[in-house]
Amino acid sequence: QIEPLRPGFFARRREKNGQKPRTELLFHPLNPALALKLAGLNDFQEIQTEKKSSRKRSSIMATMTKEIAAKTITTYGKNDKDSGNPKVQVALLTHRIAEITEHLKIHKKDKHSRRGLTTMVAYRRRLLNYMTKTDLEGYRTLIKQLDLRR
Repeated sequence: QIEPLRPGFFARRREKNGQKPRTELLFHPLNPALALKLAGLNDFQEIQTEKKSSRKRSSIMATMTKEIAAKTITTYGKNDKDSGNPKVQVALLTHRIAEITEHLKIHKKDKHSRRGLTTMVAYRRRLLNYMTKTDLEGYRTLIKQLDLRR
């Protein structure tokens, strides 16, 4: 039982002994008319349509790994568990902002990531304003270390 779906693609219901029937998608890349004539699967690429795709979803953009985050925390924090320190948070946000900026240079129409970028920049700005009020020297050294202009 072979049914045409669109040029070159054909669905076939197949039963193996004792197993439930499954639908297979058959495809012949060169000649769709030849695909109907050929009964054997030697010339077809077989794809099972009922199974979910096992391909890993490639990440949309590079993410910060645990190692990078741990290194940043130890560099800018007082100890390796000091992730709440404004200096550490600004450094982590700066790393993520740089990654998303690189992503947006390639994907110019990615409006969702652009919105996330603007919220991160605003949050970093608020943290830096807080640091100017509480620790001006720490703010100045952080700006120099991270190469932020202001």
